[in-house]
Amino acid sequence: MRKVVLSLALMLPFLMLFSGCGGEDLVAPSSTLTDAPDTIFFNTINSATTSDRVRFSGTASDNFSINVVQISFDNGLTWKDTTVSGTGSSKTWVYLAKESVPSAASTIRTKAQDRAGNWETAGAGTAYTKTSSSVIGSLESIVTSATADDVIYLSSGTGGAYGDSSSPIVLGNTVELIIVGSGYGQALTTSSFSAVDATPATAVASSRSSSYIFSVGANLTLKNLRVSGSINAVDIYDIAGTVTFEDLVFDGLKAWAIYAEDTNAADSTTLYVSTDNVMIDATDADLANLRGGIHISGADIDFLIKNTLVKDLTVLSSGEEGGGIFVKNSDGQIDSSVFSGNAVGIWFMNSSATLSSSSVSGGSSGNSNGIRMSGSGSPDLRWNTISGNAGYDVLVGGSTTPIFYRNTVSAVGSITPGIWVNGPNAVPNLGTFPFASSGCNKFQRKLSDPLNTWPVLSVADTTNAADIINAGSNFWGFITYTGAQVHTFRITDWIDTGNAVRVDLSGTGALLSPDLWNSVANCP
Repeated sequence: MRKVVLSLALMLPFLMLFSGCGGEDLVAPSSTLTDAPDTIFFNTINSATTSDRVRFSGTASDNFSINVVQISFDNGLTWKDTTVSGTGSSKTWVYLAKESVPSAASTIRTKAQDRAGNWETAGAGTAYTKTSSSVIGSLESIVTSATADDVIYLSSGTGGAYGDSSSPIVLGNTVELIIVGSGYGQALTTSSFSAVDATPATAVASSRSSSYIFSVGANLTLKNLRVSGSINAVDIYDIAGTVTFEDLVFDGLKAWAIYAEDTNAADSTTLYVSTDNVMIDATDADLANLRGGIHISGADIDFLIKNTLVKDLTVLSSGEEGGGIFVKNSDGQIDSSVFSGNAVGIWFMNSSATLSSSSVSGGSSGNSNGIRMSGSGSPDLRWNTISGNAGYDVLVGGSTTPIFYRNTVSAVGSITPGIWVNGPNAVPNLGTFPFASSGCNKFQRKLSDPLNTWPVLSVADTTNAADIINAGSNFWGFITYTGAQVHTFRITDWIDTGNAVRVDLSGTGALLSPDLWNSVANCP
């Protein structure tokens, strides 16, 4: 009997927890619909209407656990079960609606049920209008006549895009809009770009002779779309507001995917541009006119580029300003992004933007630069990997004074230096006052034939050499040709001081274990 009493005592807190702290669970769950639509547009241009889908999604939460989430398109007369995923008390749900959604204006409502059987009392919902059409102009009309804060859903358009080379679609807007497509096979992340479905269900296309697909006159959000073709796919000029890109693929480029410019600095209006889970693929671009992925220019533009891939921008005409991202006279942040196989990965001109936790690699042409800096400014580089570019991994030019902290720069396989400092006023800060948080970088090259291998660092002006190489808390070294061993040096193995004299500062260096090299010991 004593053991039984003890067991019940131990179980009592759990019994109270699962009975709603001593009583029945009477708390109903709640649900939300993300970006509730004002207009649902079913594309019948290239497909049977029964093949179209519109993707709706949202969240649901409960004090314990969600059992089911339902959605209604007729103001609660009939309900459809959604697909619920996730664990714990908060979950997400998705519903793919067919073209049979009621044609007349109606209301979308959602409701959830928890494990105890409690049903949410559905809210008032959101009124919407449904349109089905095989005429491109009808979509243009909807977008251009929309009122402020409208949310427009586009169906999958299975079998084709909204617009093509013979019938381009050019959408201009001067009001605040959210345009939502039907999504991807999977979400974009920096760790799984290679597995991305590059042909998402909703595609908005244009001929390359069209000047733009979206001309932005006010706040705009684009989600779950493939945007293909046109000179500048999205044009943003001299506006105040926010332009957001989420879960997008840009391809078929002619000049730029996103072109944002502020030409009137005196007006003090601020434009904020952000990307999240965006892929810009130049594999099938018009190489004769290609300029880059994202263009941001103007002191009144702030930006956050994150979880973004820009790939295979292999051509950049001599003298042209461009690159995977080209930033001029603007400050902002690039974070957790990948730049691969580009003629110029990132170009900072008169900018003090921050680049963090990103990879810049693989430019294969002879003049391919990973990161290029010109004009003035102090770009802040933190926790990046910059390697494998046929040209300079980092070109520090003009009078720029970039800050380096915990980066890895590898002149492995390059035909030029890893870092090229070109100009008497260009001085990268690698760990000197007043930037206490700089330093702790790893600079390396592959050791094959030292007479034919470029150095990790090359300084054009000898007056800057001492200031640069004597910065503390950095790791300079080389890896063996096979990559099996790593050597390091107190300062560097050798540098080019600009007069073709390679200076060995500390001999052959000591063998350093790969584990120690990878840990970057003694860094704050």
